[in-house]
Amino acid sequence: MSFQTSLAARSDLSALQHTFQSSGHVRLNDVLGPQDVEALSQAISSETSWSLMCAGVNGNAELSPTEIAQWLPETRKEFENELLMSARRGEGFVYYGHRLTGELAPHGTGGAFGNLYRWLTSPDTRNAIAQLTGCDTVQGAVVQATKFTPGNYLTRHLDDPAGESRQIAFVFGLTPTWHPDWGGLLQFYHQDGTPQMTFAPGYNTLDVFSVRRIHSVTYVTPFAAASRHVVSGWFVS
Repeated sequence: MSFQTSLAARSDLSALQHTFQSSGHVRLNDVLGPQDVEALSQAISSETSWSLMCAGVNGNAELSPTEIAQWLPETRKEFENELLMSARRGEGFVYYGHRLTGELAPHGTGGAFGNLYRWLTSPDTRNAIAQLTGCDTVQGAVVQATKFTPGNYLTRHLDDPAGESRQIAFVFGLTPTWHPDWGGLLQFYHQDGTPQMTFAPGYNTLDVFSVRRIHSVTYVTPFAAASRHVVSGWFVS
């Protein structure tokens, strides 16, 4: 059964619209019903196969954890050094991901993730996003599940690469327990790189922001006691 929650019917949309206009970002709380968000939480924590998404000196890569486990120690060390070099240049990211869009037909199966995809791309949600952001050209979404564990990060960047039709970025929080000292924070910046707004991972939250907003996911500390679980992506035209 598809998710029945209406984003367009929320009573706080008008207030959130003003927030988005002034900051380019809003966070919506208590987005889905308890059973729906629990199904998503279960899917992302125990039913998802992960690949390591990373940026090294030779470009972006998507690697199997099984493959990495078979590397020789010197190969692993060289790989880790490449990741650090990219991060020093401000071009780095390391996290676990699972691309969802390609496997979710608009009217097909896909379990909880399929329900979320159909909810995100429904006319009701697209109308709400248009009201929130002023962007009325959204036709679909690109969606991925992500997991950040100790040592993972995503350096400062924009979400508007040339040749793609991304309009609005989103992050659906599925992290029930988190302490801000653990890192993994959604951090926004001014144009000069000065930190501006910071949001800890949430649960049943939806962050919506302009693809022109500079942002990062801060380094997850070695003492983090949980994984940062979110479903993220972009509303596209």
